Amino acid sequence: MLLGLLAVAASANAQDTSEDQIDPQAQALVSSLHWRDGTVAVPKAKASFKLNEDFHYLEAADARKVVEQLWGNPPDDTVLGLVAPKSHDLLEDGAWAVVVTYSDDGYVSDKEAASIDYNDLLKEMQEGAEEENDARKEAGYGTVKLNGWATAPHYDSANKKIYWAKDLTFDNDGHTLNYDIRVLGRSGYLSLEAVSNMEDLPEVQTDMQKLLPMVEFDPSALAS
Repeated sequence: MLLGLLAVAASANAQDTSEDQIDPQAQALVSSLHWRDGTVAVPKAKASFKLNEDFHYLEAADARKVVEQLWGNPPDDTVLGLVAPKSHDLLEDGAWAVVVTYSDDGYVSDKEAASIDYNDLLKEMQEGAEEENDARKEAGYGTVKLNGWATAPHYDSANKKIYWAKDLTFDNDGHTLNYDIRVLGRSGYLSLEAVSNMEDLPEVQTDMQKLLPMVEFDPSALAS
């Protein structure tokens, strides 16, 4: 099951929003967003965020506006929310955000998590990305190439978390970072996928470690 858990991970593209490319529609969209602070429940994931003053949250409808309309990704009804650092406006250089999804694919044991061959996994994911490009083009979206790991996958057995980061190229133009942490629960996993430019990896890694303690499963959903 874990191979599927990693291989089906979506790839999100953050649109280039440098100052000379920001248009009024993008500004209007960002101005319309309803950010939430503090404790935010995510009922579909049986989890909640207890955010400090450094982060804020968008619920599903606004999160999908960012992922689909602002960033130009295909429609995705698995998006449950989006977390972003308050230190960056979504339209400024260096902005990044965390797409929140949940899958109820079942329990993953420590043995299964430790047995993955990550070289084989990378090849499978690259082939899957290539196969999806025809459908993306037909739907009017750009192609995506998985260049490799930006950070190789590893499993934290003590805290039931899987980490990895993908180096992606959309439409053969520059590199996008998808830094993903899967928080394993009793019947599924919560995915926190940070989307940014590749050069922002050090900041993303640091801030994701600050965000993780703010995520809690309900007691009934915790992995044992």
